[in-house]
Amino acid sequence: GSTSGILQFAETFEGDTLIVATEPHIMHQMEKALPNKTFIGAPGADGNCSCNICPYMALNTMEKLFSRRPRSPRRMLTGNAAVAMALALYLLYHFLLTKPLAGIIDRISDINPDYPGKMHIPMLPGQERNELGLWINKANELLESIERNSNRRREAEANLLHMAQHDHLTGLPNRTLFRQRVTLSLGLARRHQQSVALLLIDLDHFKHINDTLGHNAGDQLLCAVAERLRPHLRSEDTLSRQGGDEFIIALPDIDADGAMHMATRLLESLTQPLHFDHHVTTTSASIGIALYPNDSDDLDCL
Repeated sequence: GSTSGILQFAETFEGDTLIVATEPHIMHQMEKALPNKTFIGAPGADGNCSCNICPYMALNTMEKLFSRRPRSPRRMLTGNAAVAMALALYLLYHFLLTKPLAGIIDRISDINPDYPGKMHIPMLPGQERNELGLWINKANELLESIERNSNRRREAEANLLHMAQHDHLTGLPNRTLFRQRVTLSLGLARRHQQSVALLLIDLDHFKHINDTLGHNAGDQLLCAVAERLRPHLRSEDTLSRQGGDEFIIALPDIDADGAMHMATRLLESLTQPLHFDHHVTTTSASIGIALYPNDSDDLDCL
C-alpha cells in the first residue's frame, strides 16, 4: 500500500515488528515517523531485498514470526496440571520434611554444649522407622558419646590438677597450694585487720622409724599422722605436708593464745598410739609458731 496507509496501519498495530515490501527510502521515512516500531523489509518478486536487510534474514524472520501458533487448550490444561502438581509436591515436602526439620533444629539449639547428653532430640511421631527416625537415634547416640568423652576429659583434668596441688603420699595440699591459700588468707587478714598463725610440725625420731621398720612403714606413719591431725582443724584451716616428716598448718583469724591452745591439742593427740602397717607406736613432735602480723607480714619470713 501507500506510505500513508502503511503508517496508519502501523499506528493501530499492537505488535512491535512489521514486515513490509517497499523501497528503502520509504522504510527510512517510516522508521523516523514511528521509532517505537521495528520495520523489516521483505524481498520482492525477483528475490532481491527491497531494504538494507539481506533476504536470508528477512525470510528467517518471516518464518519465525508466521510459525507462531496460539497455544491449544490442551496445552494450557497440561500447564495448569503441572503447576498444581508442583504446588502439591511443595506442600508435601513442607509438611513431611521441612516442618519436622525446623522442630529438630529448634530442639538442637536448646542443647547445652557442656552437657549435650542431658537433652535428647525427641522422636517425631510416625518417623520411627524411616530415615529421619534413624538420623534422630544416631544424633542422640552421638550426643551421649560426646558427653561421656567430655566427662572423662573433665575427670582427667581434675585428676591432673589434684596431682599438681597435693602430696601424692598423704593427699594433703603441697607447697604450691598451701602458698596460694596462705597468700589469700594474709590478704583477707590485712583487709579486716585479723591475725594468721602458722604452725610448723616436725616429727621426732622419724629417721629411727625408717631405719628399723623400713621406708614403707615410714610412709604409712606419715599418713597416720596426717589422719590424726585432720580432725582438730576448722574448715578454713589448711594442713600441708612440706616434705619429709614436716607438716605445716595455717590458722586464719586466730590470736596468739588460740594458736598456743591448738599446738597443745595437736601435741597431746600425737602422743596417743598410732596404728600403721601392722605396727603400733607412739611418737612426739616439735611445733613452732609464727603469727601475722606480730612476727612478720611476709609469708617467706613467717
